[in-house]
Amino acid sequence: MGSLPDVRVPDASVEDWQAVLDLVTDKGWKCQYSEGETVLPVPQAKAVLSRGGCRVP
Repeated sequence: MGSLPDVRVPDASVEDWQAVLDLVTDKGWKCQYSEGETVLPVPQAKAVLSRGGCRVP
């Protein structure tokens, strides 16, 4: 499985990103989330977007 590049979508809300994550889950598409070498469950969009420079309302 390869890595995807960082993506920026101007004016996308936390709810928009959560809809993408939910779609991946609902469709049963294979995915894997990791931080460094540690594989973790896919987090909620708000948790990820609130880190490092992302503005979350």
